[in-house]
Amino acid sequence: MKDFIKQKAVTLKIPNKNIQVSYFWHPSVTSNGCTLLLLPGLDESINDYQLFILKLVEMFPHYSILAIDLRGQGATFLSEEKINSFTIPMSNQITIIEDITSSLSITSLFVIGLSYGAGVALCAANKLDKIEGLALFAPYVSKFKNFKHGFVGMWYSLVHLNPFYKTIAHFSLPLYFRMARDKGLLNPTVTWSRNRLEALTKLSTGILDISTNHETKLIYPMPLGVHLLLGDKDQVVSIGAVEQLYNELDCEKKTMTIIPNLDHRLLVNNVAICCEWISKLLPYNPTFPLKEEIEINSKAI
Repeated sequence: MKDFIKQKAVTLKIPNKNIQVSYFWHPSVTSNGCTLLLLPGLDESINDYQLFILKLVEMFPHYSILAIDLRGQGATFLSEEKINSFTIPMSNQITIIEDITSSLSITSLFVIGLSYGAGVALCAANKLDKIEGLALFAPYVSKFKNFKHGFVGMWYSLVHLNPFYKTIAHFSLPLYFRMARDKGLLNPTVTWSRNRLEALTKLSTGILDISTNHETKLIYPMPLGVHLLLGDKDQVVSIGAVEQLYNELDCEKKTMTIIPNLDHRLLVNNVAICCEWISKLLPYNPTFPLKEEIEINSKAI
């Protein structure tokens, strides 16, 4: 895997600075012209998805594979060491995607995103006309307050009160993530230093700048559609929130699948099932034999 990891200098428009972005690139020898782009979840890196990425390479020989550690994530965060800005807006992440895909002469993308990465994918779909379709695992959905209970529901209710929600989030998010860390809910492979927790806070505060109510109104046509997958044991994103996202999606081709007994870390713990699902969404179905299959009785909407 390390042989494929590359570093690229990207100049961000906001703020105006250079950062080193880590990414994985595997061009297809028999390419059909489309690239599968993988965007990791909020507290994860493409290095956490090694098995998933290598399975994509093996299963989809007609597709080039690209995976990017976005700003504040994985090795890209390590090269920056400390993020000084108050938030990391989505425009930063889209700049990274646009710069790298342009440098690789990529003209067609099918974007695979988990959680935060799925939120970035939705935003990018409204900005980049090269995106042909989306596969969103447990996607970020705004207005969680409608679906969460107790302390978490109260927190989300507070951060969505205008005009003070950003200020409230700035003070409440560090406590929220420290509690999540202490409960073992954050990525266990990461050493959660103060800088990392601050980066996580600034990523999340940047997320609050977007609304999936707006992002679901897709500007560009998606010939390969928008597809959602969620595990029914997910404790981070609720089924009700994802169903709302599905209902708001403004596109002709869309699906939502809920699979029993899966949690939020789908691309780490459920590689075969996730690859099987993706294979059903794409032309040029793989011939690679899978040991696991999606249950026929999984809920599909």
